[in-house]
Amino acid sequence: MHSQIDMLTAAGAERIFTAKVTGKNATRRGLAACIDYLPASGVLVVRSTDRLGRSMTDLVTIGRELNSRSIQFRSLA
Repeated sequence: MHSQIDMLTAAGAERIFTAKVTGKNATRRGLAACIDYLPASGVLVVRSTDRLGRSMTDLVTIGRELNSRSIQFRSLA
C-alpha cells in the first residue's frame, strides 16, 4: 500500500483516499468519498485501472459518472 501512496504523492496528488475492502464489494466508501470530493473539471489519479474498478462494467459506470462531472481520469500504470 505504501508504494501506491508514494506513487500518487510523486505524481502530485493533493489528497489520497484509501480503502481496505477486498473482493467485489459494491460498497466502496473510499471511492464514493473521493468522487464526492473532486470538483467539476478535477482530475482523478489512480495507480492503475484495476484499483478503480472491479470489473469492466464497474469501470464503465465510474467513467460515465466522472465524465458527467467533467472529471478527468489518469492512471499511472
